[in-house]
Amino acid sequence: MAVGRVILWLEPLYLALTTLAFFYPTPTRTNWLWLLWLLVPVVAARYVVHGRLLTRTPLNVWFAALLVLGVLNVYLAPYTRGLLLLARPVLGIATYLAMVESARTSGRMRGPLQVIIMLGLLVGVLAIGSTQWNPKSAQLSVITGSLPDLQGFPGAEAGFNANEIAGGLSWLVPLMAGLALYRWQQREPRWHVTLAFILMFAALLLGQSRSALIGVFIALAFLIPLIIKRLPWRVLTYAALLLAVGFQVWVSADFAASQAEIVETAQNQRFRTLPLQTHDERNINVRLEIFGSALAIIRNHPLTGVGLSMFRDGRVRADYPVPMMEDRILPHAHNEPLQMGSDMGIPGLVVFVGIYAAAGYMLLQSWRQGGAQTKAVSASIAAGLLAHAIYGMADAVTLWDRLTFVYWLMLGLVGAQYMLVVRRDQPSA
Repeated sequence: MAVGRVILWLEPLYLALTTLAFFYPTPTRTNWLWLLWLLVPVVAARYVVHGRLLTRTPLNVWFAALLVLGVLNVYLAPYTRGLLLLARPVLGIATYLAMVESARTSGRMRGPLQVIIMLGLLVGVLAIGSTQWNPKSAQLSVITGSLPDLQGFPGAEAGFNANEIAGGLSWLVPLMAGLALYRWQQREPRWHVTLAFILMFAALLLGQSRSALIGVFIALAFLIPLIIKRLPWRVLTYAALLLAVGFQVWVSADFAASQAEIVETAQNQRFRTLPLQTHDERNINVRLEIFGSALAIIRNHPLTGVGLSMFRDGRVRADYPVPMMEDRILPHAHNEPLQMGSDMGIPGLVVFVGIYAAAGYMLLQSWRQGGAQTKAVSASIAAGLLAHAIYGMADAVTLWDRLTFVYWLMLGLVGAQYMLVVRRDQPSA
């Protein structure tokens, strides 16, 4: 019993270190796969100490379906990279279950919330200092050029792609905003969560991922009246949001004008080295070609897709070409539902939607049955999931991606909140 308690006490450290190890791409990540075997003593310790292997929640069945489909996909899909691709989802599900157990045993959300806030601070610092700023940020070069250059983070030594890290930020920014707004009203400890929000929101604006920004703006617009009850403060917060939206419109319009000028110069003077389409026009056309490629995959392989994370594979690219991207690596379908469909077929797409639906149901039940703090936390989590869902219509952080650990932490918050408010008497398994 004492050994089991020690193992469970060390579980958060184990999950954190394994998440860091799995942040590396292959082949380095392959060297750390053995860490998953340590889940066996963790589960055994939970059974010895608490008399259960796990706690049932509405999300469990969808996680089981994801793993079963994943294993079948490895053997039935046209292409495969092996069971390696399931390592991150397995770790993510283990993280979810650990957060649910933490809430159940402690009876509080403090632990899971502290984890996500500390993560927000870390992501904010890395996003500000390690993002690879792209041409869309050129108008903001006075700011980006003065920022610290933080290189050498394990697994991302050269920095983060601005659109990729925006996917992680789209989950976290609305969550931090909601928590900060609630804590300011209640005069609770708030400076660390406020700083996390400021850092991440600034990084998101500087990175100029349009889909992430649109998602965050929409999510915040819905979140503000759910969190702020006093009308004057609500009006002031909406004014701040409109100011941010106006700033983004100005940056986008200025960038579009500069691109149009470059294209006009190329057309008038026949410069072969200059683009004949603006950046936004090219992005739209490329997206349409990519979506068409993903839809063709789903149409031809409706039950299995082409295999887990095989959209980028050269053989798949040859069979389902995207002419405008022939000279570049195409990592994903730039649309998360289409990505799941092309990876795992229609069954995978159903599971993907099912996870979101189950999470939404759990948040709704927590909102209805909880007090003021529970409502604030539930609304903030929902806003983060909504913002990322909107981002996922034009870009993607796939389930096999290194940043997907944020997704599992968000779902862990959903499960922990649901356990505390709705199903305190939930049976074990």
